[in-house]
Amino acid sequence: MIRDYLPYQSAREYIDRGMVKWTGFFLSEHNSALEMKGKNTGIPDEMAIEELAISLKQAYLSGLVVEIFSDRIGDFLIGEIVEIFEKNIYFREEGKIYEIGLEDIRTIQLVQYS
Repeated sequence: MIRDYLPYQSAREYIDRGMVKWTGFFLSEHNSALEMKGKNTGIPDEMAIEELAISLKQAYLSGLVVEIFSDRIGDFLIGEIVEIFEKNIYFREEGKIYEIGLEDIRTIQLVQYS
């Protein structure tokens, strides 16, 4: 693109590199994001729905003490599953009973006491 309206020849013939000039900025941000990805953020990865359903059913039928992470509550709960009903579970932790939607449960794992 020739810019005939500009007084200096160097300005008229300048070719803009477009997004290339931002590459260094984006690369540093990308590298930072990759480094953060490997670090534990405290929120576990979501289990597959089939695996979650099997684990919930086994924990309920066996009366096992489990740890679940619920998106709705935003924290880990340790206790036992009292009832599974349609799209909800009823979970007992320290005398409190929580009603948690199945879609809100991110992970479940067995608690092992040593």
